[in-house]
Amino acid sequence: METPKQFRHFQVPSVVHTLIAEMRSRVKEDDASVPVFQEGYYYYSRFETGKQYPIYARKKGSVDVAEQKIVYPMLAWDQR
Repeated sequence: METPKQFRHFQVPSVVHTLIAEMRSRVKEDDASVPVFQEGYYYYSRFETGKQYPIYARKKGSVDVAEQKIVYPMLAWDQR
């Protein structure tokens, strides 16, 4: 299949980098979900700046105590 004439000199990499930079500038990188209280723990997820994956954690009894990171988050939420 031949590329249409008007798209032959289209610079995809520069456009892609521009779009990604624009999207990243609008997204808050250190965001966190609202804590959900379940069976004595507050469960939540959060992102750290520069990371591409969430960190799942919980806090026992209060949101002011030290967090416990959850290795397998789906097991914690599914065991009701």
